[in-house]
Amino acid sequence: MLHRNREESFNHIRDTLGLSDGNLGSHVKRLMDSGYVCQRYRLVGTRFEPCYALTNAGIKALMEYLDQLKELLPLDVENAGP
Repeated sequence: MLHRNREESFNHIRDTLGLSDGNLGSHVKRLMDSGYVCQRYRLVGTRFEPCYALTNAGIKALMEYLDQLKELLPLDVENAGP
């Protein structure tokens, strides 16, 4: 989600993925501690809302992960089953 939209609010991520506040908060904390995600606050109406974005390290880690998946999974679309 973050790799496509650059930045998303906590509420949008939570609602889109169907997670609880605590569950998403736990994952976000680990991603931030690893340096993969950064947090900032943006003003929405009269309140500030936390937003998250991938860091350069997060983008690099995601690309490496996708490369590993490509090696493991056959991508022969012509012969793929249902």
